[in-house]
Amino acid sequence: MSIAPSKSSLSSEELVATLAELMTQGGFPTTSRELSENLDSLYDKWELDSLGHLDLVVALGNRFGVTITDADAEELKTPAATVHFLTTVLRVGG
Repeated sequence: MSIAPSKSSLSSEELVATLAELMTQGGFPTTSRELSENLDSLYDKWELDSLGHLDLVVALGNRFGVTITDADAEELKTPAATVHFLTTVLRVGG
């Protein structure tokens, strides 16, 4: 089990790495590099369906200890949107 680093110590690169890890654990294999190169691609690129997206949102909420509303989740259509959301919510630098 991974322990989330303190919120203030996270960079955008670490958020991308965590996102890649959670996607892979959820059955949608990817790497930090692939995500970084495709930040503006829809999650469909990784064949992430609506159930997979919901699982990812729940995993992100659990990992970072944040509540992600349904309205917020609907906006998280790309890795870039997800990283931006987490950066804003966690107030991390990057």
